Amino acid sequence: MRNSVKKVICGILLVVVGLTGLGLLYYERHRPLAFILMDDISESGSAHSMAQYAGVLLAFEDAGDGPGTLLPVSPDKNVSSIRQWEMILQGKKRVVSLIAVRHHDALEEIERLAEEALTEYKPVALIGAYTSSQASVMGAVAARHGVPLLSPMASSPYFSVENPFSFSMVPTTDMQAEALAYFAVRELRAKRLAVLYDATNRIYAQDIAQKTARRFTGFGGASTFLAPYEGRGNYADAARAIIAYEPDFVVLPDFSQDVLEQISLLRSDYSGPVAGGDTWAVESTGSIWDTVGNGYWLTPWHIPAIGHAAQAFAMRYRERFEKWPTPTAAIAYDGVMRFLSALRQADGTSSIALQESLAALQDMDGVAGKYFFSEGNTLKDLWVIKLQTGTSDLLGTLKPGIGLVLPGGGDVAPELFDNPAE
Repeated sequence: MRNSVKKVICGILLVVVGLTGLGLLYYERHRPLAFILMDDISESGSAHSMAQYAGVLLAFEDAGDGPGTLLPVSPDKNVSSIRQWEMILQGKKRVVSLIAVRHHDALEEIERLAEEALTEYKPVALIGAYTSSQASVMGAVAARHGVPLLSPMASSPYFSVENPFSFSMVPTTDMQAEALAYFAVRELRAKRLAVLYDATNRIYAQDIAQKTARRFTGFGGASTFLAPYEGRGNYADAARAIIAYEPDFVVLPDFSQDVLEQISLLRSDYSGPVAGGDTWAVESTGSIWDTVGNGYWLTPWHIPAIGHAAQAFAMRYRERFEKWPTPTAAIAYDGVMRFLSALRQADGTSSIALQESLAALQDMDGVAGKYFFSEGNTLKDLWVIKLQTGTSDLLGTLKPGIGLVLPGGGDVAPELFDNPAE
């Protein structure tokens, strides 16, 4: 009798375990695949962050064939929105959700919110902040959870090259410094370089300032002058020091809202060229065009040079958001498409499977042109835009491994980008 009861109980337990396993398997296959976007997405957020959010959102809408379903969110959390779409992934229809989480600039808060969001939502991927310093903090948390992080505009090699779970979509500061120095010496014949930068921003501004100076002398420049300041708005003394140095080329690796003030200070007694890179890539770049007088912009996106894909994206973006896209929006859009493409090719839908698929992806075509990926580096064309008061003209294209190519052909510098990661 007892043996019969035991057999019945064992049978029931086996059935329960089996049904539980099937239930978990069904849930795993049908639960929404969550992507978390963490950035300063609020009315007071930076133009960079809002442009990145718009590019990310449009990518999901294009991949999901529509605006998706907006779900209710709790008002006492930092979640600003949750949207869901149906997509075909790995031959099956899956629900994909984008959970937008607000944060502000404090790195401690970013680390805490990233930990909480990854623990609660268990996403397949995290889409990170605009800046390299914030993205590096997120990347460390994501790596602990085994979750890939996309931070499209994070250009510090300490972010992407040294963390196998972190992925960027722009050339690193190594390559941007190489491009700036090469252009100054080989194209403009500059001899005296000055760089105005925020010393508190070590991961990006200080890094690219020091590397540009080293590359400048390496390419044959005569001398360099680094003019650091500490904290936003505190650059008047550094600007005066640059004027006293009498440079013939000035690099301003700060964000466009600061660059406007810096240019105004420099123009009091300096009329030579100033240059910047991806940190100028927001709507206010138009204001820089009106202020710069004599400048050059190295941008990862230029609609006329890329062609149909860029033009089609720009029209869709303008129709959706009633404004023209910035390079930040285009790069973010391509970043999401890179992750979704890797997910379609992955061996499963886990975070680890996605990370392995991303690491194996070597190149892609996007609305910002052709990308090549290698050991944490992103290689792509940079377009050199000549800025004069109220106007802008395409000067040429800096191509990895080739150098500056002028419209219709031009100069070649094979040494450019030979060693993308130091």
